[in-house]
Amino acid sequence: MCLMKKLCLLIATLITGMIGVGMIILGRKKMNEVVFLDAFLEDHIHIGRTFISLGFVLFVIASIGLVGLICHVSLLLQIYACLMLAMVVTQIVVGVAVFSRMESIKQALYKTLEEKFRTYDEHKAEIDKLQSVLLCCGMSGPKEWKIKELPPSCCGQTSGSCSVKSAYTASCSVRAKQTVKIGIYFPVA
Repeated sequence: MCLMKKLCLLIATLITGMIGVGMIILGRKKMNEVVFLDAFLEDHIHIGRTFISLGFVLFVIASIGLVGLICHVSLLLQIYACLMLAMVVTQIVVGVAVFSRMESIKQALYKTLEEKFRTYDEHKAEIDKLQSVLLCCGMSGPKEWKIKELPPSCCGQTSGSCSVKSAYTASCSVRAKQTVKIGIYFPVA
């Protein structure tokens, strides 16, 4: 293999390895962030875990390529090429699956939210966390509660009183669907 090809392969392999490490770091960061929808989306895998797994796989693949390149082992380079091809195909398939299931995930989220808001007393902690994090109040806004004093989480508080006038105006169902849409959660088939 000529020097220029080796250099290009080395750069591509190092970039792949760095992307893998970056995905691991990003996945870990996501796992430490928002997990408030866990109680409302039962059929999902948190995107943080997915990023960590894919990052690890990319790093291992890059390591195989690097060892094959440095030690001049053509078998490892062939394995590296096959694994990279498989990774690209897998990413395309997963992307199509996620895109095609997004609407059903949103519908399932809406149904679960509706159920938990209807039985607020049983799911108080989950609903309060959701309202506090998403800065929303009620399934379709604060007036939906039909009570004089709203839960304190509608005003971003953990205790005290909250009136319709001082409550968040955003609908929790809309905010939760937006959160899913921007990719905090990754649905599975």
